[in-house]
Amino acid sequence: WGSRMPSLKPLEHKHMRPWETVAEAVWKRYPAAARFPQRKEITLTGKRIGPKLDTAVMERTIVYDYSDVIPLFLKTFVGGGESWETHEKLTFEWRTRRLEVEVTNETGRGQYRYTEKTLFTPHPESELYTMVRQTGFYETDLIFGVDQLGVQFAEDTHQLNFTHNRDADTSLIEEMARGASKEVIGYCPTYLRQLFQQDPAFAKTMPPLPPNKDATKSKAPDAPKSEPMKLDLAMDSQEAKRKLAWMFAPTPPLTRSLRGGGGGGVWEW
Repeated sequence: WGSRMPSLKPLEHKHMRPWETVAEAVWKRYPAAARFPQRKEITLTGKRIGPKLDTAVMERTIVYDYSDVIPLFLKTFVGGGESWETHEKLTFEWRTRRLEVEVTNETGRGQYRYTEKTLFTPHPESELYTMVRQTGFYETDLIFGVDQLGVQFAEDTHQLNFTHNRDADTSLIEEMARGASKEVIGYCPTYLRQLFQQDPAFAKTMPPLPPNKDATKSKAPDAPKSEPMKLDLAMDSQEAKRKLAWMFAPTPPLTRSLRGGGGGGVWEW
């Protein structure tokens, strides 16, 4: 009885986007995605904030259709796979920019146990990129011969999940890249904060908000002070008086000039 293997071959990928964008795409994974049709249902089952207010643990139940992945004879022992239920735990560490996603199977667990861990961190080449590294291991309690089918199922699941999650996440990342990001490096993501704010139980344990952008803006320079009005020294006294009168009077002053004869007068500006 039994076949054990400490770990499956690690799989790696580099997303050409920063950690904040990639982590959001992982959280926003949805059922029946075009690039991952086997993912049927996603249900949030739990959430909590770490004691130092710098981490959050989110738990979800994800149901897959693995009917085309499970070897035919293995289905007798672990089920058909049409509704393969798994437990997913996501640990967000926004200060260190680290996300770990751990998946374990609930269906067929008596004879077959599969655990998958995917780590998302800033890429060593550049902080603008994200490194994805998936590892996994399995354990089977199956009769001789069938245990090798369990090995095959674990390897196929490991590869399928990695490939489809990578492709589906890339699609989401491309969509999100068209808009402006709301996330601030080192602070709790807004999409998680909104979930916690909806629950009164977390009213006193919310992670700190990022600094107000308006408060950090530099103060605009003061407007130049008005200078006292200076009159042109070359201006004669009468012209100076008229200019002052025009500038400070409610309406411009009028001067009277006589045009032609006849004693008639015309008022003009």
